[in-house]
Amino acid sequence: MAGHVFVVKSDLRKLSCDAWLMPCGPDARPEPGWTVENPAFEPPPPPPGWDREERRAFRVPGWPADSPAPWLVNVGGHEGQAIGWYVRGAAEFLERAASALRGRPARLARAKTLLALPIVGTGGGGAKRAAGEVVRELLPALHQATVTHDVDVALVAQEEAPFTAAQAERSRATHLDPWRELDERREREAVRLADHAARGRLVLFIGGGVSRGAGLPLWDEMLEHLAMGAGMPDDERQALAELDPVDRARVIEKRLKGQSLADAVVEMFRHVRHHAISHALLAALPVEEIVTTNYDLLFEQASNAAGVPVRILPRQPGPEERRWVLKMHGSIEHPEDLVLTREDYLRYEEQRAALSGIVQALLITRHMLFVGFALRDENFHRIADAVRRAVRAQPDATGRSDKFGTVLALLDNPLHQELWEEDLYWTAMEPLVPEAEREMAETEAARRLEIFLDRVLAKTSSAGHLLHQSYGTLLSDPERSLARALAKFTEELPEDATRAPAWERVKQLLISLGWDERARMPLT
Repeated sequence: MAGHVFVVKSDLRKLSCDAWLMPCGPDARPEPGWTVENPAFEPPPPPPGWDREERRAFRVPGWPADSPAPWLVNVGGHEGQAIGWYVRGAAEFLERAASALRGRPARLARAKTLLALPIVGTGGGGAKRAAGEVVRELLPALHQATVTHDVDVALVAQEEAPFTAAQAERSRATHLDPWRELDERREREAVRLADHAARGRLVLFIGGGVSRGAGLPLWDEMLEHLAMGAGMPDDERQALAELDPVDRARVIEKRLKGQSLADAVVEMFRHVRHHAISHALLAALPVEEIVTTNYDLLFEQASNAAGVPVRILPRQPGPEERRWVLKMHGSIEHPEDLVLTREDYLRYEEQRAALSGIVQALLITRHMLFVGFALRDENFHRIADAVRRAVRAQPDATGRSDKFGTVLALLDNPLHQELWEEDLYWTAMEPLVPEAEREMAETEAARRLEIFLDRVLAKTSSAGHLLHQSYGTLLSDPERSLARALAKFTEELPEDATRAPAWERVKQLLISLGWDERARMPLT
């Protein structure tokens, strides 16, 4: 079965994948920024045939084994270089990397190998001014690679203009059927959620299932690991499994010697440096309010990589950044705040009533999208019950109250859905299967959830490339007419007009459409 082409707004160096394309020129030396993760990096000698361009891609030796593997690829080129030359370099990377990884399990037990690359030649390469043509020729080649090699591919852009240009071009490529793995029902759900996001009504509730895609454990897995680290023998760990999870945490805390439970959790989580593709997709959504029970910093990392700085509540309450993340159970940056044991849960309302109030307000005033969250957290149940009572007491004109959110679940569970049917919409990625088949089904469902999020993001993408000269060739006729009119407006703008109070708002709108204030040149 063919793979999927994702379009991601992120930092390629921080994305969890199996292999990624590190651009270089004919000297096989990447720009220093590509190697910051490995300060000791020394450019290796290129393989035979490199100088004759018989080979343009090879894996970087000596890279940290716990990181995605970079491949040096000659995609520098020169201005005027044929676009196909850049595309062939990308295709060679995909072919060689897929061949090297064939037969091996994907990184972090993902359902398919994930290969990632930038829009080649458009950063420091010779195709910077022809970026639109590169996108147009690159996307079909990536799609073909997913078919030929049965891998997933992430096309990664960190700036808004190339990201929206790639999204727009992919959406127009209906002959490639980019979201063929989503049936009609899931397609409708993706469009519905995208509409909420576009209207500023969507907020996110992110659970541990999202960070599992980056290699972090779920709650039960974390406790098992901690119990082993505390030296608990097999029989005690089996008995431990019979206890409530928060009581398990308390027992483990008592068995740890010379280390607090919070410090042990921090040590387990701190080593993960690459965010999952789900983090990147969620971080690029036009959403300003996020709630999470996760201790890690991976969503925050993905958000900053997507160009959306974020502040963390309750530790950073100031108004500096529009986007904020409410850490309901604390953060590894502050181990003393972590909610882990029954005592922590019992004292939650006493110590964090203000945080519960924020979540309640979001549930009442927004549409909350739950991703990677199992709806079993006792603190959330108390919050949801308070909201349920308040909302049900104020039905609309039809006598009904709207549901306050949507759950994206891996496997369908009709009974779990029945418990929440008055409050939440429910979208499962795969049907429920027998226990013996559960692990494989969840792995496939996790990948389908990524594709679903990719679809939601694609439906919310802006027109950040509209006024960017490098992507003019990708515009439709109506877009081109609008771009020409706006470019003419900026070219003829009187100097004194920029001193009007309203100009700042107009300028920000133009910049969001790809306008370069320094150029003031009409679209060509």
